[in-house]
Amino acid sequence: MEGSTCESVFCDGTSPAVVDTRFAFVIVMLKRFLHLKDALERMVISDKWAAYKEDDQEKVGFVRAKILDEAWWDNVKYIVDFTEPIYSMLRTADTNKPCLHLIYETWDSMIEKVKVVVYRNEGKGIYEESNFDESVQDMKDDIMHSCRFYIEKNLGTWDPPNHSLCCQNIRKADVAQICAEFTEADKEKIALHKWVKAARICGNALAVGSNCAGYQVPPLHV
Repeated sequence: MEGSTCESVFCDGTSPAVVDTRFAFVIVMLKRFLHLKDALERMVISDKWAAYKEDDQEKVGFVRAKILDEAWWDNVKYIVDFTEPIYSMLRTADTNKPCLHLIYETWDSMIEKVKVVVYRNEGKGIYEESNFDESVQDMKDDIMHSCRFYIEKNLGTWDPPNHSLCCQNIRKADVAQICAEFTEADKEKIALHKWVKAARICGNALAVGSNCAGYQVPPLHV
């Protein structure tokens, strides 16, 4: 698209662009799309848009269909809303100073904010079952199985190797949320101090002093 046409279509005379940043290029771009939604819609329904059909009809038709598709815009907004708490937490920790404590302080509130967005999108109340909870449950089941030799009460006290499937699953997990998902039956089967130790060894430690299913996470031994 030529510059003169862009200037006549976009309110501020600029097209969507992503600045050089360390954070979430895709999210920044989607936010920019939302900001320019009205201008983009005016662009594809204008008479000048038809002039670009000769360039690549398939791409032109695809872009126009997406921009005029309200369901697509709803998905874009959902992605932006869903990732905003995560993005904000990362920005808070974007410092040259030691910042692990900042992650611990904001992690739980970030998860709750994400849950609110997910539940609202699914049209469910905060106490109803959600796909979000099912995903957490699946991860907990994976960890209970792959880490059974390291966290169950009646098995050995070995430490999970860093390359093990147990550690791989723990590193992908929201360990604080999994603590919240442990049932009484789970606690009969596993030793919570072993679970806390495994999470620490695998590089996804629970916050010192936090409550994991009734077990207070102790400080590291000096």
